[in-house]
Amino acid sequence: MATNATPTAKPIWPEADFTVWPITRTGALILDGVLIVLVVGLFVYQYRKWRIWSAENPLSDSAFKRWGFWICGRDSITVENDTVVIFQDRCCIGSSINTIPLSRIVSVGAVNRPVFLAGLFWAVVVGGLLGFALHFIPCIWWTCDWGPHDGEGVRGGIWFGVWGIMAIVLSLLARTVALKIKVKTPVGYKSYLVATLGGNHFKLDNPAVQQEVKRVKTALLVKTEWTAEDSV
Repeated sequence: MATNATPTAKPIWPEADFTVWPITRTGALILDGVLIVLVVGLFVYQYRKWRIWSAENPLSDSAFKRWGFWICGRDSITVENDTVVIFQDRCCIGSSINTIPLSRIVSVGAVNRPVFLAGLFWAVVVGGLLGFALHFIPCIWWTCDWGPHDGEGVRGGIWFGVWGIMAIVLSLLARTVALKIKVKTPVGYKSYLVATLGGNHFKLDNPAVQQEVKRVKTALLVKTEWTAEDSV
């Protein structure tokens, strides 16, 4: 009498297979290679672009780094006669130049950048892309076709685990230190957040940050017309 064989449960971590190379496996590894080349190329391009740029005799000149390591812009502060020029350039956005009379500067300090919606968006996107790329790494030893030699559960865990962790980490790393320059305008107050000290500091009590704030404040508040109440 024939009996039905009980199917063998697929292990969470199946054996490697270096003989079968379906299109899903080769395509995944090719895609990862392309992503690595694009990311490294973009990083080098950004680094070279803003590394060689420099303002003329700036009071402050710093790269703007997203998350403290990815160069995507540059900020400079230049004092010309009785005015201060704040130049800011951002990747994919463009540049802006703000010319402000020194007499309108109310206060100079340092703050941690707030986590804007744009920062949260990029944290989620980059975290997802990183997890997506890393979940193809096991295709080196697995077939990545959901077959008997593919640990799709492990790969899925890598994708969504890295996605969630990196989204949180990158959101926290968005709070780099910036100079906050508060200006009196005809309709109220306006504040400019300017990258400083290379754009990779996170602690306001860092001696280098405090020294930089003191230096910039001394240069910009020489002609201020405002009292302590205005600087609140």
